[in-house]
Amino acid sequence: MARMVSIRHAATDRAHRAASARLITHARRPWEDWREDAPVADLLQIVGSHLNVLRSGIGPALAAFLNTRDPARGLACVYLVQALVAAELEAARAERMPTARAQEVAECT
Repeated sequence: MARMVSIRHAATDRAHRAASARLITHARRPWEDWREDAPVADLLQIVGSHLNVLRSGIGPALAAFLNTRDPARGLACVYLVQALVAAELEAARAERMPTARAQEVAECT
């Protein structure tokens, strides 16, 4: 019996599989390259630790792109998402650092 899958689920699943394959096969992670991309680096510097600014900026940028189909607005959406991913990963790493250090100290004593 064939199973019906929504196109949204299929597209999301396909994107996830492609991203996983890229992460497995490439030594350098994409967000490391994004940090060096001038527009993304500028966004990260402006926003700092206020990640909610990036999160809340994606919706309006996407809406503006969908209304105008302006390529610059579309690329702005991409930059916002890339900056959000890079900043979230950095924040997660910073949060794990004290825990990992405390674990190291506990193991040494």
